[in-house]
Amino acid sequence: MTAPTATDRALWPVVLVLSAVLGAAIALAALGGPWQVIWLAHPAALAYWRWGLRRPVRELLASEGRWTGWTLVAAGALVPAIAALVGHGTSPEALGRALEQAGPAGVGRAALLAVLVGCCMNAVPEELTFRGVLLGDLRVRGGAVLAVTITAAAFTAMHVPTWMSSGVSGTTWLFQVADKLALGLLAGWSVVRLHSIGFALGAHLGGNLVGVFLDSVVPPQGWSGLTVPNVVVLVAQTTVTAALVARLGRDPVLASVGVNGS
Repeated sequence: MTAPTATDRALWPVVLVLSAVLGAAIALAALGGPWQVIWLAHPAALAYWRWGLRRPVRELLASEGRWTGWTLVAAGALVPAIAALVGHGTSPEALGRALEQAGPAGVGRAALLAVLVGCCMNAVPEELTFRGVLLGDLRVRGGAVLAVTITAAAFTAMHVPTWMSSGVSGTTWLFQVADKLALGLLAGWSVVRLHSIGFALGAHLGGNLVGVFLDSVVPPQGWSGLTVPNVVVLVAQTTVTAALVARLGRDPVLASVGVNGS
């Protein structure tokens, strides 16, 4: 009797465990408990990949498409970084004054915070967990559409305890949910189309690094809410990013055939 393949395994255990972890964190946040235990999901996901699926961690960062992983990281970071800069709402003059007042030491602290919080604590582990381990495994079990949908929903749910503990308003909830869902769906689709988590990782890094840095230098007046400027930035960012993923994912052979046959 041969060993069961990935397609022989049921889908429900992965969804059940993921739901239990996110549900426990949300319940702890509602009760004022240590909801930060949700971060244990990241090492657990890596352990599942390494010892459950018996696959090397380096495969998570491998690129099987026509673009290298680092090229996709750079391409993915561009639009979200610009969107974070525009969406922060700080004029160039105000930002210049803030940087001057902060001085080299303050700017250095802000940069370090952006790397530690925006990159090491959030973007990298979240992408490895959701778009690396979970999306890849769920895609084998249930198909690309289901995998992208579940990981986008889980990615959004992972941020719920933060919003609950911060006491954000209803309109802020609406915008934040839309923002995270858009990022989750685009990131998942980019993995399917480009055969790499590089673009998704870059998109997350670009927005987080710039956003955390700006928030550290020029503290915002609260969470981004459902306002016309924020919606415009979100729609523009989503549209341009989707177009970029579609363009990068074009098959050069098919494109050449299409051109020659016209």
